[in-house]
Amino acid sequence: MCGVGGGPASCPNHPLNVDLSRISGALGATPNAVANVALPAHSHILDGNAGGWWDVKIVAVTNQAAWAKLAADKSQATMDALIATPNSGVLGPIPTNLYLFFNVVGPRN
Repeated sequence: MCGVGGGPASCPNHPLNVDLSRISGALGATPNAVANVALPAHSHILDGNAGGWWDVKIVAVTNQAAWAKLAADKSQATMDALIATPNSGVLGPIPTNLYLFFNVVGPRN
């Protein structure tokens, strides 16, 4: 649950802004209008314990019902099932060249 870029709940090691100019046509905007926008609020679903660079696969969630399903289960399987279901409110993966560095560790005993 990462807040808008630079906000109090923003994720560490993230840029504060993102350049969306390459997909401006799909957004119905001019390239200049979306060349430097605040990184939107988002969450991460990681598929295992690991450290290093993670290849980001962006998935857009367009309604609260879909978000509730993802938030309840937090699994790749649920996300994939919603992506494969027409009109589920989950779209993707959206192509990107974004990578993030996280060190994910399991729970301590």
